[in-house]
Amino acid sequence: MLTAKQITDKTIEDSEGLLRPSPRLVYCMLSKLLAEGLIKEMDNGRYSATKKGIDILADIESARNILQGQIDILPRISKVVKSD
Repeated sequence: MLTAKQITDKTIEDSEGLLRPSPRLVYCMLSKLLAEGLIKEMDNGRYSATKKGIDILADIESARNILQGQIDILPRISKVVKSD
């Protein structure tokens, strides 16, 4: 569970300073996630993922893994095509 400020700070840290979202952008995104039921706001001003949000993240991770597997196959396919 993170506050909006912590979300901003973590984004800056994780992107090594390349991303610096404004408070307005963070609150806009939080508002959209709340409206979709993907997160909930706790009494202490922190935000937490809902079951729906966690399920969607799992689906995205699964799709990412499938896509990465396809990308990993491309060099092998190109070798087979070139050798024909």
